[in-house]
Amino acid sequence: MFAQLMQVFPHADRIGGVQALLLTGCALVALVYMARRGRIGSLELSGPAPQLIVGLLAGSCWSFLGIGGGPFNVALLVFFFAMESKPAARASLLIIACSQTASIIFAFVAGAVPATSPEDLIGMASMAVAGSFVGRRLQRRFDSRAVDRLYIASLALIIMLCLYNAVRFLQM
Repeated sequence: MFAQLMQVFPHADRIGGVQALLLTGCALVALVYMARRGRIGSLELSGPAPQLIVGLLAGSCWSFLGIGGGPFNVALLVFFFAMESKPAARASLLIIACSQTASIIFAFVAGAVPATSPEDLIGMASMAVAGSFVGRRLQRRFDSRAVDRLYIASLALIIMLCLYNAVRFLQM
């Protein structure tokens, strides 16, 4: 949907800037929540209906913005379902895998597979697999507090990148 909006509106760079600002806002909310979750608490929803509703809303939002939603999924899982950071991160990876699989299938069915050289595709896939092995080994060594610190640091980096992109796109 976001790609279609970029085609409809005459200033695609401004749309990209708005996307970056929306992502900045999402990352700020996730960062504040995760840094203060002891004071804020969580909802501890259970059952299939809340899971479907949260999943549908999150998936729609991330799909619209054209992102996997990983760091945001973690915060949502912690907030809505009172999960600890490590299991939430693992669940987020599974959610992203399912989402990206659906996206790839949709792209093939719609005939909208982006042109990518085989070398780039093999390189990216290889590094993704290698990264998953490295991440799995590191995950075993880290406790929940270390995962929280890394998560908050990654959100801070995401915020900086989004702000940079917003400024870059909105100046054009």
